[in-house]
Amino acid sequence: MWSVGVIIYLLLSGSVPFSGESQLEIFRNILYGTFDFPDRIWTNVSEDAKKLIQNLLVKNPDCRYTVHDALSSPWINAEGEKLQRNDLSGSIREIRKFNARMKLKGAILAVKAVRAFDIDHITSSISRTESPIEDLGSF
Repeated sequence: MWSVGVIIYLLLSGSVPFSGESQLEIFRNILYGTFDFPDRIWTNVSEDAKKLIQNLLVKNPDCRYTVHDALSSPWINAEGEKLQRNDLSGSIREIRKFNARMKLKGAILAVKAVRAFDIDHITSSISRTESPIEDLGSF
């Protein structure tokens, strides 16, 4: 259910709930369950949606919303005519930025991986090794 909270947070805001200036800070925020709802993004999101997310992102699984709790939440059960029609274009922009950051991060990781493996060394090592089938000889 914790993952569902992360996904709802991401879909409504375009950002991840646990952020930080470094990997260590991000991990620490995840570990301690530290997140917030910045006004610049969350102003147009209902309190019921925020409450659902808060109850899904509870660190202790015993205190976290269950599937039944989540499906019974006012935000999930709101009737169509009672739903607020809020402008979430800011969230859409943030999702696009998040997607672009993930693509860039993937490209950077690919470059790092290529650098980490000396292709020439790997190629020469492969060509120098004998085939295991050749080592078997004849029976």
